[in-house]
Amino acid sequence: MPRKISVKKPSKPVPAQKLTPAPAPVSLRMPEMPTLTEQLKPAVAVTPKKPRRVSVLLALFAFLLAIGLLVMAYAVYLTQLNLTYTTEENQSLRQGIAIMQKEAALSGISGSMTTTSGIGDGTLSAQLKSAQDLQNLVLQKLSDDWKNDPGLSRGLGDALDEKYLFPNVSDTGENDAPPANGTHYYSLPSNGGDKILRAYFICTSAVATADAPVCGRWEEELWVYDTKTQGLAYVARLQSVIGSNFEYIDMPFAWSKDDRWLIVKDVILGLGAGGSATRPAYRTLDIAKGDNVNEQKPVFLATDSADFYDTFGKVIYLDQGDKSVKYIQPGPPNNSKVVYKNILGGQTKVLLEDPDTEYELTGIDSEKKVETYQATKYTFDDKCPRADGNQDCAKKETTDGEIELP
Repeated sequence: MPRKISVKKPSKPVPAQKLTPAPAPVSLRMPEMPTLTEQLKPAVAVTPKKPRRVSVLLALFAFLLAIGLLVMAYAVYLTQLNLTYTTEENQSLRQGIAIMQKEAALSGISGSMTTTSGIGDGTLSAQLKSAQDLQNLVLQKLSDDWKNDPGLSRGLGDALDEKYLFPNVSDTGENDAPPANGTHYYSLPSNGGDKILRAYFICTSAVATADAPVCGRWEEELWVYDTKTQGLAYVARLQSVIGSNFEYIDMPFAWSKDDRWLIVKDVILGLGAGGSATRPAYRTLDIAKGDNVNEQKPVFLATDSADFYDTFGKVIYLDQGDKSVKYIQPGPPNNSKVVYKNILGGQTKVLLEDPDTEYELTGIDSEKKVETYQATKYTFDDKCPRADGNQDCAKKETTDGEIELP
């Protein structure tokens, strides 16, 4: 039989009694009285602290953050330059730049320059005797690596024909004499085939960066090599042209029909704000006028819209005109006239210039001996009055046409 277990129910809980706290003991000690010196001491007013200027701190933080972002962006840009230097070269070149900045302030090249050994194969000279040697080394290295300079490579595609990059079929380097710290990069044969235009890139100042020095200023030296006499004739030394919002350098483009003129083309190296309004041009140099004392400057020939024909004896191009409204600056030219120029004789003639009309050259038809074009006529009214910059609101009518080649 299972044993029966009885469970005793708990008694009713007794409510807890509230305890009355004991009264605090009464202190019979008399309070301390201040001394006579303390009683005589004057009361000092406490100036409350000024609240912190949170807005100033936030502005300072934003400024420092912006500086940090700019530094990071510049570092990323430098890593994209992809200049071909070894670690040893980078270290030595940076040291060379530091010395040059201290001793010569990178003021450029002046006087005769002596090239150090070991540059041609990309290695460093065993002994660099002075800051001038370091400067020569850096500038020669940058000139040799001109193809890696993004400022130059952007414009080379339009200005240079790859088949004339040195060396080529026309020029293997016979009796070649590059200028100090220069590198031979282009050889353009004349129409007669007995002369070769030799072009040399020269870096004249260097800029130190985190990875390696980069060229700060380019120049270009042009010579003509006579394949019959094996003589060299100086043509010109061209500097990059720096304006308020642009920089360009002239690249060899073609010989004129009579081999008297060298045609060069502006290649934009950099644009600032409003620089898009800067219009590249074709220019000419007189082959027979080379003088390294009284340097000649390229003379304007045509705008970058040019179509050449007659073996670079003649050219047709667009230019700004006064019979049509203009664009608000910095804006493009209005291309409101079609101009013809004889390169050999210099004669110029306006072929087309209708009021409020812009033109676009579409090419030369050599069989028909005509230049084809498109003309856009602008019509203004009360809602869109005739005024500079109102081309967008004007009514437009586009037609095709052709001009007989002079």
